[in-house]
Amino acid sequence: MRSLLVAPLVLQHKAVGTLSLYSRQLGFFDDAKVELVKTMASEVGRSPERHDVMERNRKNESELAFLSHHDRLTGLPNRQLMEDHIARLISSESDSARLAVMVVSINNFHEVNARLGHEGGDVILCEVARRLRKEVYPFGYVGRVGASRFIACTDRFDQLDGLINQLMARLQSPVNCMGAVVETSSSVGVAVEFKNQAEARTLLRRADLALSRAKEKRGSQFRYYDEKMDEQIQRMHSLRSEFANALLRNELELFYQPKIDLHTREVVGAEALVRWYRDNRFVPPGEFFPAIEDTDLMRKLDWWVLREAIRHAQEWQGEGRVIPVSVNLSAMTLKHDSFVPGIEALMAAYPLPVGHLELEVLESVSQQEAEQVVAKLERCRELGLLIALDDFGTGASSLVHLQQLPFDTIKIDQRFVRRLLEAPGNEAIVRSMVSFAHYSDRKLVVEGVENQPIWARLLELGCTSGQGYGISPPMASRQLPGWIDGWETSDINLDYNI
Repeated sequence: MRSLLVAPLVLQHKAVGTLSLYSRQLGFFDDAKVELVKTMASEVGRSPERHDVMERNRKNESELAFLSHHDRLTGLPNRQLMEDHIARLISSESDSARLAVMVVSINNFHEVNARLGHEGGDVILCEVARRLRKEVYPFGYVGRVGASRFIACTDRFDQLDGLINQLMARLQSPVNCMGAVVETSSSVGVAVEFKNQAEARTLLRRADLALSRAKEKRGSQFRYYDEKMDEQIQRMHSLRSEFANALLRNELELFYQPKIDLHTREVVGAEALVRWYRDNRFVPPGEFFPAIEDTDLMRKLDWWVLREAIRHAQEWQGEGRVIPVSVNLSAMTLKHDSFVPGIEALMAAYPLPVGHLELEVLESVSQQEAEQVVAKLERCRELGLLIALDDFGTGASSLVHLQQLPFDTIKIDQRFVRRLLEAPGNEAIVRSMVSFAHYSDRKLVVEGVENQPIWARLLELGCTSGQGYGISPPMASRQLPGWIDGWETSDINLDYNI
């Protein structure tokens, strides 16, 4: 060999090999041949680079295709793929004529994230996914379709009851997570349909609806879908729409139920209660609240009630009457960012003497976002408002926690009072509430004073303020002043039961 030409093979700016050419002829590689070999080497070097790029592209495309149909964290199918799986089971020729879809939700998952962070939450989600796969595979499919929501489907209808029981038991088992033992519970909604009548999205919607009913019971519960749920949801949507129009058409009216001193019979205030004039009758809130309580209509209603109650209080004040009013406030309104600016603006525009307006807050509200709630309640007190804890005893707040919250008044829920004479346990609960109010320096108001024997027993237990149908049912605002005049000048014997 008399001539040698060596060209480097470069891949991603690094020499990974050489292209070597030899000749028996001396001086064979002139400038033209050198340039040609340079070009050849360059192309040869680019070939594996192009192959590497193509491989990476194929891998990325494969990953994107997977992620477009699967959950990144758990690897489970997403909603779109689960709909395809359900459709596949519907069209399959298995022995079963029915198909079941289950929607599983981890209860209070936000508390897990708050306690352990999102890393801990991810551990819980992956463990729940593993447990679901273990129970459902290979007889069906499992997918993740929300932050803490999963879907399972199977056409093994003959084993459905056993599968649900196993799922409920397995999902309640504690999870070891980041050195902590985490108690979990789940709610499950189940929809079942004959395959020849089934449609994937309809089954998912029905299972979601059944899940919402299961969640209403709290704890680990499951519910099967039935047609009444659809009828109920349609009625609720219709009622919600009608109520929105009622707000615009001013079809609402405030009624007031007097609160009295049980010792002196003096009227010490009145609770504002909204009524909706519909179909020639006044509809109480218990009939329409379920339709609006989780919507913005509840906030709109709260502000309407506040403005109307303040207007009435100012009217009575102008007549020389001192009638403090209390207004129920929903959790949605209290926790909204606009609450404090709104109440400040309202009190600036329509000032009332200190203590003339009381906000009644449900006990359950006090446990949610405690620091934010406390600050808002304290601001209300700075504005001269009083704060009452409504339905005390029905929530799960500890007495230590309640002691730290800025409440002026505690209201004992009427469910403890109405059966006070028949249920000794209720009397013990009332006694403890009286003691708590006394030692925490708070006023106590008893709801559900229905008759004279209950009234007398409440006085013996140390209760001094009360309201109830035995004193007066709620009445229209225009009737309240006249009722007060008649009440304070009468000598009524409440030896009856309403």
